[in-house]
Amino acid sequence: MFKRPEKLGPNQHIGNNHLLNEKPDLAVAAFIEEPEVNSDIFDTHLAVGGLMRRKGDLEKAVSGQESGLYRPGLNKEVKPNVQFKAGRDCFLADFLGRAERLSGRLSVERGQALEGSLKILCEVYEMQKKWQKTIAVGQRLANGDNTEKFEKAESHY
Repeated sequence: MFKRPEKLGPNQHIGNNHLLNEKPDLAVAAFIEEPEVNSDIFDTHLAVGGLMRRKGDLEKAVSGQESGLYRPGLNKEVKPNVQFKAGRDCFLADFLGRAERLSGRLSVERGQALEGSLKILCEVYEMQKKWQKTIAVGQRLANGDNTEKFEKAESHY
């Protein structure tokens, strides 16, 4: 059974209509303008971000994800996952500064978001030729099954 959202803002309705009419670009613009993002409609933001990423428009994917990231009321359990996805999309779009910032904030988290963000940071630092930072992040990643892989990579820096 579906849970009915408590309250949808006017831009949420407009964005949904654009999605139904297969106009995701306009939907992203409407969702970004939505003044209030709650957990009921945040999934829509993520879905639109994923759609834009698959379309190859990483700038809009990141904008949609970041617009929800910094809004009050975002569930604290969801935020690391969203931040990781936004950091990954920034990296893929070659926005290295934004990828470093988003992934760096996650480096204090635990679990899957931590490992993914550290891998992104390692690649960003490698591309920027920041060898000491690359080694430091690689050492954090070098555990369990990954130990040999990252120790071998570290020897090249």
